[in-house]
Amino acid sequence: MGQRGIALQLLKKIPGLSCVVPNGAFYLFPDVSSLFEKSLRNQRVENVDQLAELLLEHAHIAIVPGSAFGADEYIRISYAIPAEEITGPTTRARIPTVMV
Repeated sequence: MGQRGIALQLLKKIPGLSCVVPNGAFYLFPDVSSLFEKSLRNQRVENVDQLAELLLEHAHIAIVPGSAFGADEYIRISYAIPAEEITGPTTRARIPTVMV
């Protein structure tokens, strides 16, 4: 399985997220609006900009908020890294504990 498939599998583990399978590029653009009004490390997530800040601060995961593209309910995630880094223990540990 390639990077895209692996990244999509990880996203599917996060309840409420939806993502269209991209045809090209190395980005996913999931709808994260289901995470708004939820708490992340005792901080309420109000929007994608705040979500991006919290993920960077607490999980060391860098994303681009969709607000940069006029899409306030989406984030852009790059999966242009080796597959073993996407499936590595560090990434697997970060995503479920921070996002769920």
